[in-house]
Amino acid sequence: MKLVLITFGTAIVLLFIWFLFLAYQSKTAPKLGLVNGQLAVCIQSSNCVNSAEAGLEPIAFTDAPARAWINMRQTLDVLGATVEQHTDNYLWATFSSPLFGYVDDVELLMEPDQQRFQIRSASRVGRSDFNANRNRVAAIRAHFARTSSGSGS
Repeated sequence: MKLVLITFGTAIVLLFIWFLFLAYQSKTAPKLGLVNGQLAVCIQSSNCVNSAEAGLEPIAFTDAPARAWINMRQTLDVLGATVEQHTDNYLWATFSSPLFGYVDDVELLMEPDQQRFQIRSASRVGRSDFNANRNRVAAIRAHFARTSSGSGS
């Protein structure tokens, strides 16, 4: 019985150390930005979503582009993002998980002629995120639609 408890305790400690290691590893920013004027494609992993790829629509807006940027920045602020970089048509923000502080990256590319934002959300570590990035994009879309003239689709 004592051996089982020691084995179980050791496994729990090792698992906790692994989670801490992943949290530390997620603090290193990846090379992000536009690739040939577009958001980078997602690698073969379930911890990334990209509206330029199948299965996720861009975020539409009907406001003037300058107003849409303001609304998007406010949306990200309300949802707890830290904006890392912002240009006329590109924005990179980070989100941190509450428990271990894992960092996820969100990138937006405004396409003013199409009145939409392309969006990419990806975890820095791990292979699965339990749909955290897809849910984050849904939350951004919903809040943006509520606070602007954007259709949010």
